[in-house]
Amino acid sequence: MTCAGNLADCPGHFAHLELARPVFHIGFLTKTLKVLRCVCFYCSKLLLDKDNQRVKDILRKTQG
Repeated sequence: MTCAGNLADCPGHFAHLELARPVFHIGFLTKTLKVLRCVCFYCSKLLLDKDNQRVKDILRKTQG
């Protein structure tokens, strides 16, 4: 089923497919892996070195 719009009026419609196996967009794979490596697999906390001066500065500014 479509919206019955023409090419000038309709921006298009996104689809959703159920696949048998996960498929990852190759353009986002590197960034996705970097983000996932920043989070603990077991407790979901951010993996930070609290002794790092840059992290200390950010924490000091954001904790009021």
